Amino acid sequence: MLPIEEILPRLRATLAGGVNAVVVAPPGAGKTTRIPLALMDESWLAGRKLILLEPRRLAARAAAAVMLPVGEPPAAAVASAVSDAVFCSSRRLVTLVMLVARRLESVLKTAESGMMIRSCKPCTMGPMQSTQNLKESSLPHAWADLQAEAKSSDWMEPEAHRLAFADPEFLLRRETRGIRFQLEMLKPDLAQAEAGIEHTVVVFGSARFLDRAAAMAQLQAAEQGGQAHDIAKAKAQVRNAEHYDNARLFAHLVARSCSCLPDDEKLYICTGGGPGIMEAANRGAQEAGAPSVALNIALPHEQHPNPYVTPDLSFKFHYFALRKMHFMMRAKALVAFPGGFGTLDELFEVMTLVQTRKARPVPILLFGTAFWQRLIDMDVLVQEGTISPEDLKLFHYVDTAEDAWQVICD
Repeated sequence: MLPIEEILPRLRATLAGGVNAVVVAPPGAGKTTRIPLALMDESWLAGRKLILLEPRRLAARAAAAVMLPVGEPPAAAVASAVSDAVFCSSRRLVTLVMLVARRLESVLKTAESGMMIRSCKPCTMGPMQSTQNLKESSLPHAWADLQAEAKSSDWMEPEAHRLAFADPEFLLRRETRGIRFQLEMLKPDLAQAEAGIEHTVVVFGSARFLDRAAAMAQLQAAEQGGQAHDIAKAKAQVRNAEHYDNARLFAHLVARSCSCLPDDEKLYICTGGGPGIMEAANRGAQEAGAPSVALNIALPHEQHPNPYVTPDLSFKFHYFALRKMHFMMRAKALVAFPGGFGTLDELFEVMTLVQTRKARPVPILLFGTAFWQRLIDMDVLVQEGTISPEDLKLFHYVDTAEDAWQVICD
């Protein structure tokens, strides 16, 4: 066991962390006593065996987990006398997970009304505490059980004995794909709701474009190398840096214009979280002092979030379908800058949803008229009868950040 001079600092840290009681057992006794930390001092601790030594980061700081060598009294005897605890054992460890904070208030009051604290004599627990907060669950949080297992992983055999939600092999089975769909739907949705993100402007575009400074540096290096192919590619990057600049200006304008609106009316920039146009949009929002959302995707060649994303709003997806759904769930406008297959995929997905009335109409902006009209001749689709003339009203061509914002506001 730890010496007294090491135990006391841990007790103070525990008390500062919001844990208001510990479990202690006098040597040789098979019963336990709950004692408020505020009443403990060196003289009281002398000769007693501390069971709860340090807090762990568990659900909402409402529980604490402790591991210590098994000694006397036997672990089973200690655990059986501790209510509100989950008992896990191995050859050398015992884990007690105790719910604290409000759930212990009535227990502590019961203890203080008797002689348990004043005499420091072991006694059994009083009657079950009553519920103090009607909104508080009476069940232990799953996070506590998961943390307890993680701290004593040597006994997690065989695999069937693991908690289902703590078993990666089980969660990654083909049969549990539907559960994973639900998780990818819920996690970003709940996090954005808690952050007050209800309305977004989604920005698509190439992940390959560079900002002007980086593009100029690349051109300078290519000219020094003298390779015609490299020089042509670098010149294209310098030319396309205009799109990076426009995306940055547009996001800055959106964030600045919405800064004075009520929280439930603000529009937030949302991107795919990667480099290029996505980086530019997140960057513009950050420079305006506004948070922005990133819906990243796990790719064979790892795509990392750009440095301008708000960390608490940066999400990673495995399934493209769930990512696309999240793009649309809060979108009040979609802005497509020049890009490749990914940009075209997202653009036509949105157009199809609106055209077929599977999604409510929202402004769809094609930023960079020259690029889009050179890439796709929409009039051909009308002439060949594959779309209706009215479908051309689904989108707008724009060339400046101000024009784009005006279309959205109108």
